[in-house]
Amino acid sequence: MDGTVADTHWCDTQFPKVIQRRSTPNNRGSETDSTDPKAPEPTAQELLTLARAQFYEAATNAMPTAVVDLITTARELLDAAQTADQAALRGATDDEISAIAQALSVTKRDLQDLGSTVADMRFGLARLVESVTEKFLTEVAGEGE
Repeated sequence: MDGTVADTHWCDTQFPKVIQRRSTPNNRGSETDSTDPKAPEPTAQELLTLARAQFYEAATNAMPTAVVDLITTARELLDAAQTADQAALRGATDDEISAIAQALSVTKRDLQDLGSTVADMRFGLARLVESVTEKFLTEVAGEGE
């Protein structure tokens, strides 16, 4: 600062460039909330999007995988029967045969009903009927107890 009383030495002593740190803590509590942050409740649109994704996954992956697993099991049964040179279900009881046929029948019916419901879902007219497969599984579970 040429031409003034304030020279470089005076400025350096009056305004030191080293910032002094506090030697003692201020003993004030935190002004932030100590509770864990929580995500806001999902909106109706977010719940719909999640439900749609879960339905898509179930319909395009889980259900076809279950059917392929059933078909694979049937093939293994047929291969074992051929190796043993006898009918695959020879010796099965009438109750076993009936249960297999009924399980396939009720599942087929539910899939047909669901196919109709999916077509209606695009236009908001959908109504899901009671599942006969659920009834079947409930009855089978009740018999097993």
